[in-house]
Order: sequence, then structure tokens, then C-alpha cells
Amino acid sequence: MECVFCKIANNEAKSFKIYEDKEYIAILDIYPNIKGQTLVIPKKHISSYAFDASDRELFQKLWRRCSRKA
Repeated sequence: MECVFCKIANNEAKSFKIYEDKEYIAILDIYPNIKGQTLVIPKKHISSYAFDASDRELFQKLWRRCSRKA
């Protein structure tokens, strides 16, 4: 079973995209704590809790994308 974030990245699930490039996508959170809360997610599937993942380069790029959008 594919995860919801993979479905969003593959345009198989609805989302409100505010940014997209070759590796990442930024969408509005459907259950935000504050107005405009955004999720920046990699298009590459991550099978476990993100901060336990071993792909250091992926997360360095992710944080750079997040800082550009803030």
C-alpha cells in the first residue's frame, strides 16, 4: 500500500500545492495548527520516521527548501 504522501507526489490524491520541483513538493496542511501551515515533503518515499532516515543529503536539501519557503 502506497503512503498518502506518495499519492500526493504522484498526483493521485488531492492537495493544494504551493511549490514543486524535481525532488520536493510543498502543500498546505489539511489540519493546520495555524493558518497557512505548509508541509514540505520529498517526492522520494521514506519508509520510516523522517529523522531516523539515513539519507543525510536528502534531508539537507529538504531543510534548504523549507528555509526558502518560510
